[in-house]
Amino acid sequence: MIPALSTFPLITGALLPLPSARSLIEGYSNGEFRPQNHITRQEVATILARAFDLTEISDEKYVDDNLIPEWSSDAIYMNKAAGIMNGDAAGTFRPAANMN
Repeated sequence: MIPALSTFPLITGALLPLPSARSLIEGYSNGEFRPQNHITRQEVATILARAFDLTEISDEKYVDDNLIPEWSSDAIYMNKAAGIMNGDAAGTFRPAANMN
């Protein structure tokens, strides 16, 4: 857990192209943000898909595709196509698992 008043060192090098017309983190559909919650793999996939403006969607499905909610499915498979986030050795993505 990162303390609320921590600062991050400046990262030098290439700048990430950030989407200009939309936010990277939107919160929940009921308007809550919930910063105290752990971030899940599907939430990270959604943020990364927005940050890198990913568009290509992989046709190769994860074994646990039935556990992937509609709201995060495209982002998860965009990350797979881009080689950014992948599943485990068993072929599962575990969308609701917390990032470590």
